[in-house]
This record gives sequence, C-alpha cells and structure tokens, in this order.
Amino acid sequence: MVIFKHLVFLGLLLTAISALSEDSPWFVPGSLEVDKHDIEFEAEDGAVLSGTLRVPHGLTNGPAVVIPQQTQTHYRDNPLYLQTAEVFNAIGFSSFVYDRRGKGESGGDMPQTDYFLLARDAVAAKQAIGETEFVNDQQIGYWGISQSGWISMEAAAKSNAAFVVVVASPLTTPGEQMKFYTRNLVLIHGHGKEAADQAAALWHAIMDEYMRGEIEHDVARQLLSDAEEEAWFSQVGMVTAENLPEDVSKSGWINEIDYDPTNAWERVDAPILFLHGGKDWIVPVAETMTILETLEPAGEREVHVIDSADHTMIIRDEIRILTDEEVEEMSVRDFNPDSEIYFMLMGRWLGQLWQDS
Repeated sequence: MVIFKHLVFLGLLLTAISALSEDSPWFVPGSLEVDKHDIEFEAEDGAVLSGTLRVPHGLTNGPAVVIPQQTQTHYRDNPLYLQTAEVFNAIGFSSFVYDRRGKGESGGDMPQTDYFLLARDAVAAKQAIGETEFVNDQQIGYWGISQSGWISMEAAAKSNAAFVVVVASPLTTPGEQMKFYTRNLVLIHGHGKEAADQAAALWHAIMDEYMRGEIEHDVARQLLSDAEEEAWFSQVGMVTAENLPEDVSKSGWINEIDYDPTNAWERVDAPILFLHGGKDWIVPVAETMTILETLEPAGEREVHVIDSADHTMIIRDEIRILTDEEVEEMSVRDFNPDSEIYFMLMGRWLGQLWQDS
C-alpha cells in the first residue's frame, strides 16, 4: 500500500512538471476526430464576420450549436468557448464560434454595448452554418454564459432555434445585477457589511440616478470625491470624480441598465436548459429563481442550481480574491468549468431532447 501511494504521488508529480508532448513514448492519439471549417458570413448590417465550424468527423446533416460572443469576449479561441465547443463535439454536435464584430477576423464595429445587435449576429451565424452540408438547419441551437446567455435567448426568440442552453444568466436587469456584484465584491475583499452597503449606494447614485439625469453632475462628483478616500473604492471599478462624464448619452451603460431578459425568456418557444451556480456571487441567483415563478414561458424549461458551482461552473470550496502572484501562475484554462454535475446535466438534457424529437 505504501509503495502504491508512492507511485501514485510520483505519477502526479511527473504529470505536473513534465511538458505534455505528442512525442512522448506513452502518447496515444485521441479517437474523437474533429474537422474544422472556417466560415465567413454576412451580418444584418452588411458586416462580414468570421468563425470556425468544428464538425465531428464524418457527420453530415447533423445537430449544431452556435456559441455567441458577448461584449467582454472577442475571439473564437477563447478557452471557455473552445472547451464548450469540444464538449458539444464529443456528444455528436457541430459547434460554431466566431470572432465578435470588430475583433479578430470579423469586420463591423460596436461602439457601444448592444445586446440586440449581437443577437442578430448570432442569428446570421445560425443561418450560415445551416447552409452547409454538415448541419441540419432545423437542429441548431445556442449556448451562452452570463451576458451571452441573454444574447442567446434574444437570438433564439428571433429565429427557429432547436434549443438554448443558458448558463449563469440572471433574469434581473443589468443595473440590479451590477449592484449585487458591487456589494459582494466589497464583502469578499473583507471590508464588511457597512462598507458593502456604502458601495452599493454609491453605485446606485452614480450608475443609476446620475445616468438617468436624476442628480446633477456637481452632486455626483462630490459623492465620488468623498468615496475615493474609502479603502474599497479602488476595488469596485467605479469612475472617479475627475473622469465622470457630463454627457451621459455617450456612455454605453445607458443602453444596458434597464435591459429586461425576462422578455426573451417568455418569447422563446424552443426548450431552454437554465443552469446556475449556488456559489455565484456575481449574479443574483436567488432573485432570479423568484422571478422565474412569475413568468409564463412559451416553451419547455428545465432549471437547475448546482450548489457547489460558481458563476462559471467551477467548483469552489471558498470565495476569495486571488493575489497577483496566484493569477500569474494560473493557466487560462483554470477559469473553465469543472463541475461534473454541470456537464452531466447538459449532456443528459441534450440527449433526452434528441431522443424525444
């Protein structure tokens, strides 16, 4: 037993310190072959976007998923999106990820956040892959996480989608979600409830009331100036008094603050799998579950909260702010989902969906 434990430890150690290489004598190539096809397609406004369709080898006229970009993500090689594409490939789906408009090999631009524009891009992506020999145009759905979950639902509401998988997307407005996030961020930094309440109140005053023109510029600047002395101020990403814009019409936030995702949730007639993490401190899961009870969706819905998972479906034993050194040592894939329940729920739901169809 002691020798066995030693060998296990040695194996783990060597795995951790050895460079993984296809030249290693123990390497065996994988059996799941995927063919990649670069596709350009035209968006509604004429912009030409570019993405990569990953097709399980030999698949024709099969099911597929479109994975839309959100405002903060830009490229088709985003590790989270690549992992998701590979998961769908493993269960027999083609997957399509494209560069967000104005980024990578995609043309067009997006001067301000526009969920509806990004949703129209996702619809155009769906149409483009549906015209290939590899994809059945009646079997295309969407997968989206956080903000791209909203975009996926908007796209599904505008097109004949076969399914939608929505991960960690709240049904509150962005304004309410960001207030929730700001409060929790201060708590996680260890500043206490009183400081968290102050930060949330400041966020509401500046990013809600001021942006709507309910308080004057001078008043808002003074609120920010007073708060800048607080230990938590630099940690919440708030605009400074010096940089507060006088013309809020140029801020993209004014177009986001009141977006209501429940409209898309109710309109989508395709089945939706709705997944949340019980340890998600970024979006208000409890409030989202309460909102769900008031809605009357057009199609089938399956909802799960995975108690061990956070916002990106990573299993968390603790929630804390990482040090700069810890972040530097992490791989980008360390931020990818690792909850077995998340993957099993999605695979089971998709399999059942196709079995019933």
